Amino acid sequence: MKKFTARHICLSLTALIAAAFLFTALLFTAVGFDMENMFGSAGSMLEESGYFSENGYDVLDGKSAVLAMFTGLVTDATSILQKTYHMHELQPAVDAAQIIGIAVLALAALGTIGGLACLVSGRGTKLAGVILVFSLIGGLAYLAEGLVLSIAMNKEWERVLKALGESAEGLSADIMMTKAYIPAIVLFGLTILFAVFAAAVKKPAEQPAYAQPAPQNIYGQGANAQSAYAQSAPQNANAQSAYAQPAYAQSTYGQGAQPAPQNANAQGTNADGAYFPLPPMSDEAGLRYLSGLKALLDDGAITEAEFAFMKENYFRTKR
Repeated sequence: MKKFTARHICLSLTALIAAAFLFTALLFTAVGFDMENMFGSAGSMLEESGYFSENGYDVLDGKSAVLAMFTGLVTDATSILQKTYHMHELQPAVDAAQIIGIAVLALAALGTIGGLACLVSGRGTKLAGVILVFSLIGGLAYLAEGLVLSIAMNKEWERVLKALGESAEGLSADIMMTKAYIPAIVLFGLTILFAVFAAAVKKPAEQPAYAQPAPQNIYGQGANAQSAYAQSAPQNANAQSAYAQPAYAQSTYGQGAQPAPQNANAQGTNADGAYFPLPPMSDEAGLRYLSGLKALLDDGAITEAEFAFMKENYFRTKR
């Protein structure tokens, strides 16, 4: 069995960690509403709830809850302003994300198995490098998945704003975001670490093989008798030692900028800003939303005025 070395352990362990990290990579947000861009600091609290985003595992079945909410938002925005708009088909983007997610999981499984084999066998340093490269490719593929989903929805929202015309003045075109870039950054860092280990940790020096003393010929009697080992074997001039070869819209809430379009059932604004339609949600989700607002109020994260505004905004959108 090959002797374990610090160099081999460092390289194999780095490759194993990179491959196993791909399972965790799909937990980062693939696509979601940019609530902070849409509602300011209060929106960031909603973003952390995870209700308005989904990760790579959520789209493995070929369905997207965020796409359903986005479709509802487009329908509400155009119907409130009495505009006709035919939405483009975005399901192909979800289908592509599903395929990428499955491929990333396959790379994670194969890479983890290979990394374990390298680590426990004491062999396969080159294989460890291959595993690391494919792990990085998996991270970049998941980044592509997040970009495909978020860019497709943002482009569709831009077309909606164009159809709304002046009614959409002041609204941001970027309401969707992704955090799929984080795994790619981590895996790139592991790749650099692997390169550092490969360069800094030297291979162990190999010891040359020593000749064994030759046994004496027991028949070495007489004038013509010679030992089979009496003469040193001639060395090949070209022979070398075997060891010589190296191996969503920006809210005007709190800014007093231009008001956003109003819901027909939600005329006027309060002192803090304009009302905006929230993405459609079930009664159960609505209760969770209101409970979350109350918790934020109790914790002092938002003021009474912000709480009253966001609760009123919810019920106006609900009607």
